[in-house]
Amino acid sequence: MNTEWEMLNDEVKSLRSQGRYDRAIVVAKKALQVAEQEKGPNHSDVATILENLSELYRAQNQLAQAEPLYNRALAIREKALGSDQPDVATSLNNPTALYQTQSQYAQAEALGKIGEPRAVAPLIAALRDSDGYVRTVAIEALGKIGASAMEPLSAALKDSEVSMRQATAQALGKIGDPHAVQPLIA
Repeated sequence: MNTEWEMLNDEVKSLRSQGRYDRAIVVAKKALQVAEQEKGPNHSDVATILENLSELYRAQNQLAQAEPLYNRALAIREKALGSDQPDVATSLNNPTALYQTQSQYAQAEALGKIGEPRAVAPLIAALRDSDGYVRTVAIEALGKIGASAMEPLSAALKDSEVSMRQATAQALGKIGDPHAVQPLIA
């Protein structure tokens, strides 16, 4: 049976899929409040809601509201799960993408470099996940890390799903390293 915050979180997802962002933000804030009361302010479930709320703000181009939520979610995940988990790597990718959206490339690159060593291992592990969405997010994050992610991305070109191979080819292309050409040719 779902708890109150889980039901609210499901409602947020439904509202978002309907494009009802303003209402989804209100419900997400309520879900956050309930989850903090039920689980405590530093629980990984709270981080999930924070990320959902920040994505709603990002979708409405309210980037100043999204940034602190992304950063809080990352801090919670690192503390709750440790820095070598796939969820932490995904949480690290979110503020990086936000900075890129804002054309704050230096900040995005700096955050990516800070997170690079701790992010690569869980992202490589995520490439073996049965969920295609998880694999896609891992591929995109590895592509943002750069040349040090070439080897796992080259291996991901052998994924059984065409969409994963396409995402990998795009990620390798974004790296822009001449060494990325050979795996793409093969």
